[in-house]
Amino acid sequence: MITNKYLNKKIDLEALLSKHKIDVELKQIKKIYNHHSKYYHNFDHIEHLLSIIEIDDDQLIIAILFHDIMFDVRSENHEKASAEFFYEHCFGEHEFKDKVYDLIMATENIHAAGDALTKEIMRVDRLILHKTDINSLLTWEKNIFSEHQYLPVKEYKKGRVAFLNRAYEETGNATLLELRDIVSEKVYKIGFYPGSFNPFHIGHYNILKKSEKSFDKVVIGVGINYDKRDIEKVAIPDTIKNREIIYYNGLITTEIQNLSQHGEVFVVRGLRNAYDLQHEEGLRNVIKDFLPDQEFVYYFCDKEYEHISSSLIRDIQSRGKEGVGLTMTKKYLLE
Repeated sequence: MITNKYLNKKIDLEALLSKHKIDVELKQIKKIYNHHSKYYHNFDHIEHLLSIIEIDDDQLIIAILFHDIMFDVRSENHEKASAEFFYEHCFGEHEFKDKVYDLIMATENIHAAGDALTKEIMRVDRLILHKTDINSLLTWEKNIFSEHQYLPVKEYKKGRVAFLNRAYEETGNATLLELRDIVSEKVYKIGFYPGSFNPFHIGHYNILKKSEKSFDKVVIGVGINYDKRDIEKVAIPDTIKNREIIYYNGLITTEIQNLSQHGEVFVVRGLRNAYDLQHEEGLRNVIKDFLPDQEFVYYFCDKEYEHISSSLIRDIQSRGKEGVGLTMTKKYLLE
């Protein structure tokens, strides 16, 4: 149940899904919205919009529920994908389906004109652009940055500044210009997590998640030896494809220097035990020979992952018949 103080009622989404013959369970909708790559366009966002609508209408409620369900930060037509997802799963009256479809599509165009329902979905969907509380906008900005973390900082800044300029022209909200200047001048703390990652396994992911708590973003650096393996053969799990991933076959120091042009860079390293620490000390000293001021941050993996290594996985995969090794190592790999 979602409480809406303006309508003085509780919104029962499960009842509405059943009423209009929509064959997607609410728990499945929440699962889609709460994908690990969504920091702003998640189900909390949907609940918030439904809590502030001022028109009690099933079509509006369902349109808001589905309008970002196929949100993909890399796609330019997720509104259409979301509208089509709803349409395919709704077996209610055609008039209802068509109206909800049109309401979802209206969110694609900031200048969309229409009836009261169209104006209402546009109002709540873009309400964040009218906020004058800089702290609220900074929280929003942090979440949007996290959703776009696959982009290099320079590229993100350029696109974000352009968006905030357009948003200011649309709303006249001067606080957006303040946010724009903060974004433009911000020096991001960037973790650089280099390795061969052949393959990238759950132990690596454990270190990645720990390090992401310390930095604005963590860039994954995949070292490639082009004489031995092709870049196409480096399997990147879907779980981490929303991160910025760079491939290099040169010196780590070159990649660090490139990243340092756009933020304050810290080399992230994972440790399983004391033997790893000894090895890492050697790597640290070599890098510092060329970059004396370079900072390193070390993270111990959780105990349950300390026995896992890429070489162990490759060894197991190479043994057995008919792919037995591949099957055995699935427990160590990400989807």
